Amino acid sequence: MASAEDKAKIERAVYGIKLKQDPETRKYGWVNSRGDFKIRPQYDVAEDFSEGLAVVSQNNTWGFIDRTDKVVISFAYDSADSFERGIARVSQNGKFGWIKPNGEAAIALDYEEAWPFVEGVARVKRNGKWGFINRDGGIVVALQYDTARHFSDGLALVSQDGRYGWIDINGRVVIALQFEEARPFSEGLALVKANGKWGYVNAHGKIVIALRYDEAQSFSDGVAEVKFGGKSFSIGKNGRVLT
Repeated sequence: MASAEDKAKIERAVYGIKLKQDPETRKYGWVNSRGDFKIRPQYDVAEDFSEGLAVVSQNNTWGFIDRTDKVVISFAYDSADSFERGIARVSQNGKFGWIKPNGEAAIALDYEEAWPFVEGVARVKRNGKWGFINRDGGIVVALQYDTARHFSDGLALVSQDGRYGWIDINGRVVIALQFEEARPFSEGLALVKANGKWGYVNAHGKIVIALRYDEAQSFSDGVAEVKFGGKSFSIGKNGRVLT
């Protein structure tokens, strides 16, 4: 799937205009290949065109314009994202949802919080509980968790009643909600805490580095910083101390 940056490059190549901030007014507009403004700089904030529309802001409200600077979706939103695969996330009066390019609701503005789609689902919050929906707005994981992180490699870190674990895309608990604290997977291992000590589990929930550390960080480039017995040092993914 093309990234937002790649799609913006394609749009610029096809339509011949580029987003630019006026250095004097600090407003945003669009220029042609010669640097002349084709859409005058009038917007406080703007994003590149995506799927034919650009999200723009004036006076702390958000809407969408087409390449002729026609307002296609009125400035009615408190926040808005660019369109992706036919829908755009917006918020209004403290509620989040998604709209279609014609401005109609695709997924009702019914959530206290909502995050972009990752691996086909978006995490959403209603009545203080988190769950996940698909791009049609269908609930794929019931809104029952106190916290939830986005899916990565098919797993999402969630918590309930002060205990952390992981679920799969179908909502099945893969790693039991048993940890006092936990961090998302990084390089195949996740940092977890039980009985006041930190260690690491793999994607199957198996403890691969014992929960013995007073403090610890997630792995990066095969190395994690930990603290034990008042001393700080680095370990590898096999748990051995690095010198």
